[in-house]
Order: sequence, then structure tokens, then C-alpha cells
Amino acid sequence: MNVKETAKVWGIKPYKVLQYIRDGLVPTAELVNAAKEDYEIPDGTPRPPCFRGPAVTMLENIDAIRDEGANPYVRGFSYPEVVECYSFFLDCGFIAGFEEPDFQGLDTKGQRKALNAALKCCSITRRGRAFLAGKQEAEKEKPKKRKPAEQDLEGKLNVKVGPAEFGAEFKNRKAYSGTKTEAPSDPEE
Repeated sequence: MNVKETAKVWGIKPYKVLQYIRDGLVPTAELVNAAKEDYEIPDGTPRPPCFRGPAVTMLENIDAIRDEGANPYVRGFSYPEVVECYSFFLDCGFIAGFEEPDFQGLDTKGQRKALNAALKCCSITRRGRAFLAGKQEAEKEKPKKRKPAEQDLEGKLNVKVGPAEFGAEFKNRKAYSGTKTEAPSDPEE
């Protein structure tokens, strides 16, 4: 199926299917045409139950629950919806060892305890770690660019004005930054 067909099957707009793919939540999608951003998605691929933000929070919760006994609650999701997300992560290969807890007859506090117990036995796979690493790389700061006045430049400059052409070569000079700077003095002078 392509993106439009998948959108019809899932009952959503095509741009949301693309968002799921860009988020990395449809690992079986294969890029067919990069220019049109068209993907081939296998028949029967389930719709992801959440987008990247909640998915990252849920995967990070696994380590926090095991280490600190944190609360598995994710804002905007009920405990059954969170279990649906973890089951999806298990199907995608992001986690291993997750057994879906039975919430029948449990109140919210009981559901939290059952989910905590299920997540303590769970672990994040390499694919899940790679999914998390994609999030962390996006948060890294980009190196700051130096101002043009601080860069050493080499090259040629040719300007054509009417029938005349003017040219200049420059080496190891500071780029013009809009302020008057002195040219470096030669040690031989």
C-alpha cells in the first residue's frame, strides 16, 4: 500500500501517515520515491497508537520504572491506552519481555501497580535505543557559525560591469563585515 491507501485503511489523512513514518513509528515502511516522499507500507501494518513524543516518554519510563519505581502515567493517556502503546512497541521490536496486564476489575491505583509490575520485567531493545537516540540527536545544539569577519578566506572575485570586467584575488584576508578593518602588515616591510 502507498501512503494514500494506508491513510484510507487507518481512517486518517495522508499527512498523518507521513508523520508516523517520519517519527520512526512505522519501521516496515520503505521509501519508493524520495522526491514525492512516497512509501510502500505492507498490508496489515497496524496504525501506531501515539506519535513520537509520547512514545519516547513511554520508552524512557521503562528504565525509570526499573531503576526508581516511577509512575507509568503518561499525560493524556489512560492506563489501557498506555498498555496498547507498549503492545505496539513489542510488535515493532522496540521492547522485549512485555506481558500485557489484565486490568479487569481494577481501579486506577490497581491498574498503575499492574502496569508497573509488567514494565519491571520489560527491556528496551537495540531498535528501541536507536529510536530514542534519534530524539536525543535532534536536541543536540548545532555548532555556532563564526561571523564572516572572523573567517580567513581565499579565492577570486570577478565583477562584470558593462563591457569591463574587474577581478581580484585574496588570500588569508579577513572577510568584510561592514566595519573598517586594517589589513595585516607584512613582516618583511
